[in-house]
Amino acid sequence: PAPSAVDTRTPSSVRRAREAERRQLTVLVCGCEAFESEPYLALDSEDQADVLRAFLETCEKAVQQFGGTVVQSTNTGVVACFGFPLAYEDAAERAARSGLAILEGMKIPGDLRRFADRLHLDPWVGIHTGAAIVESKADVVSLVGEARNVAVRLEDVALAGQVIVVDA
Repeated sequence: PAPSAVDTRTPSSVRRAREAERRQLTVLVCGCEAFESEPYLALDSEDQADVLRAFLETCEKAVQQFGGTVVQSTNTGVVACFGFPLAYEDAAERAARSGLAILEGMKIPGDLRRFADRLHLDPWVGIHTGAAIVESKADVVSLVGEARNVAVRLEDVALAGQVIVVDA
């Protein structure tokens, strides 16, 4: 093309928005009661931010290691899915391995050693496979449906240090 021509093509590295689609997904939800504990709330703001950042980074690393997609990351935990944007036959196994990696990663979080005597990050993980509607727009993934709803409700029965997987 002539030097004055402008290339209007989208670079291949940029994700295109995907329309909402119904999919069979495995959803992983991870939370930690330490974020509502007195020792955590007694920390100053910078220390709370350091603890939360280390927790979320450990969760996100474990999810990405096994091919999952982080859907939501908040001060209460992480919601991730396996099976979007790429479908895997072993999505449930990947989610279970990711959950175990999260628990293992929290045993000795290097960034948190200075709080080890007062604060114990002992997360729980809930995993469920089922139908969901998933949509991706501008690097944001939204997820609704039975798979997410059941996985989120596992918080009610999960104990710290456990990975709970629904039979489905």
